[in-house]
Amino acid sequence: MDWIELKSFSVDELEEARKQIHQAVQLPAIAGRCLNPKDPGDNFAALIWNKNMLTNHRLGESKCHIALDISAFKLVIINEKREFVNTLHLNSKTYDDAFKWLADELSQLGFDSNKLNKNLPYQIPEYSTAKGTPFKHPNSKAFTELQNYFANAASILENISNKEKNTSPVRCWPHHFDIATLITVEENPNPEKSKTIGVGLSPGDESYNEPYFYISPWPYLDNKEKLPKLNRGHWHKQGWFGGVLTATEIIKNKDKSEQLKIAKGFIEDRISNLKKLL
Repeated sequence: MDWIELKSFSVDELEEARKQIHQAVQLPAIAGRCLNPKDPGDNFAALIWNKNMLTNHRLGESKCHIALDISAFKLVIINEKREFVNTLHLNSKTYDDAFKWLADELSQLGFDSNKLNKNLPYQIPEYSTAKGTPFKHPNSKAFTELQNYFANAASILENISNKEKNTSPVRCWPHHFDIATLITVEENPNPEKSKTIGVGLSPGDESYNEPYFYISPWPYLDNKEKLPKLNRGHWHKQGWFGGVLTATEIIKNKDKSEQLKIAKGFIEDRISNLKKLL
């Protein structure tokens, strides 16, 4: 299993990079959503971690993809031959600039760009970049660090997906901007009544202003006072329920093999705990 050493970070710089990327990642998601058949689960907008980029679902019957390179902060168009057709560096560009560029490029590739729609079927935070403020990429350090978190999470989650039965594909969801897989412990014809465990990584949000791994059961547990004590991470009980391991806890150890051991151990232990509790 691959693991890139995670380094200390400035919370403010990482937060700003995350906001920029969260807005930008809507662009490949829009292409996947609008140029594929309508899907109530919005699965065509989900992104795959591939070659250190967040890549959308193929467009229509083609093998063309739109990707976001996080570290370089650029949009990449990949054609049916898996060749890079064109790229757009987002620094100093507005969201509207990038949307227009994407529409023009897709038109040249034969897609009906009139189908593209900036309206999202969910709400994300109101970032200034959505209102005309240009994207900023002053240096790649914070962007690269976030890329490393996604790369590490993808590696761990793919391993979990391969080991566990009844798991969903590992996907990055543009709504909350987390990368995750879902383990179905007990299936029910009514999805709301199925017993599941969501395992993933958030690059940070209103709960924690830093990246964190999470494991969340469904349904939430009734008796949260008798939870097993954790040797890594903690139980999150406000607003949503699950086990959480923050980036701060991981990078206390500078050795990458130990960082992997901490993250992997946290996830495997919590899966075992929650299977018994569900």
